[in-house]
Amino acid sequence: MNISNTIHKNLPNILTLARMLSIPVIVFFLFSSQPIHKVISFFLVFVFSLTDAIDGYYARTYNLITDLGKYLDPLADKIFILSLFFSLHIYFGEFVPLWMILLIIFRDISVMVLRSIYSYKKIDFKTSILGKRKTLIQLVSIHIMLLVIILKEYNLFAINILFIYYIMLFCVIITLSSGFVYVFQYFKLRKNNE
Repeated sequence: MNISNTIHKNLPNILTLARMLSIPVIVFFLFSSQPIHKVISFFLVFVFSLTDAIDGYYARTYNLITDLGKYLDPLADKIFILSLFFSLHIYFGEFVPLWMILLIIFRDISVMVLRSIYSYKKIDFKTSILGKRKTLIQLVSIHIMLLVIILKEYNLFAINILFIYYIMLFCVIITLSSGFVYVFQYFKLRKNNE
């Protein structure tokens, strides 16, 4: 098997792993004292956010969906997003409160438990539309907050930092709402199977 064929078959998982490995580099640039490094951090977040869509599209197009990929992709998303939220908490303090991030973690753990129950009972776990949009909304929120950091660093635009709090609050509400959809779905299916 040649190298190009190996890369082709493993590209979705390579992109997924790259997303996780990018985190230390992004965090390094985010907390650097050089304003240009904040721009680099924003650019890296944008590029590696795109890998989430690219790896899924590539795997579906070329029928490269694997059990490892099914496990790695959502795990990479969670590690990538939560690492950025924790970094923004350190940067903005009370405007990105820890309790909001903990609620997001609680939602993710709850959905993982439900997925395991569904799998054990051989019940098809359908991803809701809101669940699919949740990750996009989280990433857009992170990009907005990083953009605020850049504007602040370069004194390009005066903005009330309280705006960050409301962006984060909206993100948490959407995240929790997507979790409730799965809970309702579980109890509905459970009732139907009794």
